[in-house]
Amino acid sequence: MSLSLIKTKFFSSICVCAFISLCLLSNAQAQELSRGIQWVRSHDFTIMSSVGTSQTYPQSNFDGQVYKDMNNTVFNSWTYEVPFTFLAENQTAGLPWHQLVYLDYTLASPLTDYRKNILQTSYNNYSGNTGFMVMDEPNRQEMPAIREVSDWLRQVYPDSLVYTNIGPSGGTVAGYYGTTPPPEGYPYEQFVEDSINIMKTDVLMYDQYPFMDDGSLKTNYFWDMAMIRRKALEAEIPYWAWAQTYKDTERHYRTPSESDFRMQVFSHLTAGFTGFSYFTYNDLIGDALVNDDNTLTLLGNSVKVANDEIKKIGQVLRYTTSTDLRYLAGAGNSLPDGTVAWSPNAGGDDKILNIEILNASSSNHNGFVGYFTDDNNEQYFMLTNLNHGAGLSSAETTKGFRITFDETVNSLLWLNPETGRETVVQLDNHILDWNLSGGTGSLFKYDTGSHFAGIPEAPTVHYTFKETSPGTWEVLVEVSGEDTAGLAAYEVWVDGVDPAAVDFEENVLCTVVGEEYTQVGFSPGTFIDGEVAGSYNAGNYQGSGENAIIGVGMAVVDEPGCLPGITPHVNLDVPALLGILRTQPGLTEENFRVMVVGLLNKLGDGFLNANDIVPTLDVIPFILLLGDANGDGVVSAGDYACVQANFGNVGDAWILGDANGDGIVSAGDYACIQANFGNSASSLNTIPEPASLCLFAFTGLVFLGRRGIANN
Repeated sequence: MSLSLIKTKFFSSICVCAFISLCLLSNAQAQELSRGIQWVRSHDFTIMSSVGTSQTYPQSNFDGQVYKDMNNTVFNSWTYEVPFTFLAENQTAGLPWHQLVYLDYTLASPLTDYRKNILQTSYNNYSGNTGFMVMDEPNRQEMPAIREVSDWLRQVYPDSLVYTNIGPSGGTVAGYYGTTPPPEGYPYEQFVEDSINIMKTDVLMYDQYPFMDDGSLKTNYFWDMAMIRRKALEAEIPYWAWAQTYKDTERHYRTPSESDFRMQVFSHLTAGFTGFSYFTYNDLIGDALVNDDNTLTLLGNSVKVANDEIKKIGQVLRYTTSTDLRYLAGAGNSLPDGTVAWSPNAGGDDKILNIEILNASSSNHNGFVGYFTDDNNEQYFMLTNLNHGAGLSSAETTKGFRITFDETVNSLLWLNPETGRETVVQLDNHILDWNLSGGTGSLFKYDTGSHFAGIPEAPTVHYTFKETSPGTWEVLVEVSGEDTAGLAAYEVWVDGVDPAAVDFEENVLCTVVGEEYTQVGFSPGTFIDGEVAGSYNAGNYQGSGENAIIGVGMAVVDEPGCLPGITPHVNLDVPALLGILRTQPGLTEENFRVMVVGLLNKLGDGFLNANDIVPTLDVIPFILLLGDANGDGVVSAGDYACVQANFGNVGDAWILGDANGDGIVSAGDYACIQANFGNSASSLNTIPEPASLCLFAFTGLVFLGRRGIANN
């Protein structure tokens, strides 16, 4: 055996062993994740608002669509009463739901059979349950009962998350302990540890309502956040927050402004929180997000906008671990309790040399910096503007930040909160100047060639124009990508052709039904005025001197229900025939243009921004076949008869009977037919599949390898 062959086999063995080791390591890492973290990663980022019966808001008034339109991702049935009316209405919105579980602590079995029956009926009759919240703000004496019921819920409903919510610091020792506390006392830190170790819920969740009616922020705000973060990370469980979205005159809570609310949720995101809950409806205590007539309050509209950004950033944070959290104090400002000042090398990040708040002149002009890693040890950081104030909008509290990096950093990846897509940000001399509206944060990743964790593969759209005979084209499209459910509308342009000489025979891939939906077809040289999903209008895409073929309402999907009333017939990742285009022969790639008008978003946001997607195009012209005198694509006995019938004719190349393309039907055509007898156009018009090309390349490498071995 030659030395080259030994080296080759040894290297191959190392590669195989390394691959197996990586697979085993990945499986081991997945198995080590806690139940809560696995749940968080397998579900959309959790944003929910509690919906419960009050004196001013009965169950019958709940509007599931209004709730969903606020960009909530989970319905929170937060009532101790029978929740069936709420759950039935939520079914129309189609959101997953969580249910509050009531316990009677005075009983030996705190979850009564009556309550169990309500849970079972709700679970069986209303699809989409993904979690249970067991009571609210328990004390130390109530924790064992919650542990008992949590274990039962996990056994009966193994796919559903189980959690509770604890209160913030600042309460009484007796309130946390539930009875006379021990002589040594009962600090809040011990209360949090007991909440984790005794109740064993899947998530550590707490509430904090920090905005006071005198315009101040509670002094324990950052201390509590840091405590919850630290204890949850030690326990390796997710951590969530209940944010303030209401006014309480009795407790002197103000209605949060837009900048207040954004500061609370984005600062928690910066600390690595992966779920939020709010209060939805106005009650006797004060304003919230939705009025009794189901219109949004001023804060409700602000929350709706913020939620859309939060869930996009949250899609990434679900797959990361918070590694550090630092406070960036403006000039002359002091550090709040529980915070650590930012400094170089914070979070183990040696690339950031300095962070500066531009024109900092107020006690609220501060920043927050969070550091994260993903499973591949890729580094992220999040920068948040903490500037906020009573009655102040996010725009009014905008601040600029300047981050200076070392010489190795020339660009960053930024997660665009509007699109949920990564964007490359080029630095100017290793410096990032970045404006952030009040309370808002931006998530960045170092540009190492790897993408943001948790972001689905960007969709791709590929068109193929295949000429099956002169002037006759099959128009096909293939849609791929984890983030899309398929093509909703498209546009094809045929340039430099008389519209009167163009015909397009559509292939109906779906049926569109209902009063709001129009069964649309294709019309060369015209436009389709059809409405899809009640809002999309194709408009007039007709261009001067050009021929537009527009398909609206065309769905290429792999899931039913992507658009109401559309029944899909074609899967993703499979070329779908849009139709047959007939026009003059001789067209080339220069005559065709394509466009993606609308893509369906599998994340549930409706249409993707098609402007971000550049489709690719293949044009495969018909290959004229030597010997094919009659143009049927096969060289056969019929071609002899065609030459005989047209013998002596003269004209353009490939006239009927001209088997050799010389423009004359003569004896030479008989010889051409004989020389090519049995050939077909399909065999000449076939493009090798990628697998075939790889096999050919591999065969060539093997041949060269053997040749090299023989020469040694």
